Amino acid sequence: ASPPVKVGEHTCDITSISYDPEGRFLAVGMYDGAIKLYNPFTGKQTQVLHASGQDGSPISCLRWRPVWSGANLKPSSVLTSVSSNGWIQNWHLATNKVMNEVT
Repeated sequence: ASPPVKVGEHTCDITSISYDPEGRFLAVGMYDGAIKLYNPFTGKQTQVLHASGQDGSPISCLRWRPVWSGANLKPSSVLTSVSSNGWIQNWHLATNKVMNEVT
């Protein structure tokens, strides 16, 4: 078994986590509404996502959106987050921007 990897220092509680389907990223939802992405092999933070206009509600759920190409599942660069206030956002990770949202 591999040794455990610590993922960053946090100033608030972790409220949700989700690995991408290929295990390349670990998304961590924070109590302050931030989403942090890590390399799960090194523990290094790769991105931080902050929604503009969101009130800083805790992230209650994270899911990677599947991308199908014909009969094959491809790696996804879209992460869906749900905040405790009901705000749902689809993030395009290549641009760090919200693609769409439901409030």
